[in-house]
Amino acid sequence: MLMTLEIKLVTEPADYWAVEDISKVAWGLPDHHEVIPAHLMITFQQNGGLLLGAWLDGQLVGFSVGFIGLTADGPAANGRVKFCSEQLGVLPEYQSANIGYQLKLAQREHLLARGIDHATWTFDPLETKNGNLNLHKLGAVCRTYFVNLYGTAAGINAGLPTDRFQIDWWLDSQHVSDRLQTGSPLTFSALQADGVPVVNPARGEPWLRPAAEVAAFDSRRLLVQVPASIRALKAADPELALAWRLHTRQLFVALFRQGYSATDLLYTQASCYYVLEKATE
Repeated sequence: MLMTLEIKLVTEPADYWAVEDISKVAWGLPDHHEVIPAHLMITFQQNGGLLLGAWLDGQLVGFSVGFIGLTADGPAANGRVKFCSEQLGVLPEYQSANIGYQLKLAQREHLLARGIDHATWTFDPLETKNGNLNLHKLGAVCRTYFVNLYGTAAGINAGLPTDRFQIDWWLDSQHVSDRLQTGSPLTFSALQADGVPVVNPARGEPWLRPAAEVAAFDSRRLLVQVPASIRALKAADPELALAWRLHTRQLFVALFRQGYSATDLLYTQASCYYVLEKATE
């Protein structure tokens, strides 16, 4: 049965409290630990922030929320205006219905209408579904890695140091426009055929293990392998999940320092690969 999705500003007091509840369920949080409180979201909404809700046949099932911030650079080191997208959540039973993607598209429209062309947010690079949404579908890019940004976390983020990508979404760029209109032009098989190297090919059964050594490379474009499902791996083998965290931390930090940016994430039947590119001088 066809269902109707409506995305709009959250304005009613009861809906702010409902967003709290969705956040708790979507992120697997105990009680309201780490949940943005309703009173703070109201303050965001009244002072330049943006809280959008997703209603499916009249039921609030998802949200995105953020606020106006400043970059670390800019005139007189005071920074440039950007939008800090703090959290997006969708009830688990609707997380495969493309609602998160539609919320981000609506967020982009609202921000461009306000004259804001830059949004940032963080996500765990080992959460490949988030990588797929953020880089592959939305066209965001990453060149910033934070080590254990939030310390100990609860819910679905529990069990590993909270390392994060901070991504840049250049809302009005040609790269983003092309990605939203036509999708990513890259495939793993095509990149392999072009000789793009996987710098950390993994081995092992039943779970892949990170490479003992990183391959030497001299390439404008390269691939970094990551586990397909870090949540399943954490449940089955926490020590191996931690090994992947530490392995990919070292690799991404080094590559970003060398001028590479993460621009895409590609799935194969067995694994996932981030695409990293270095700008030509």
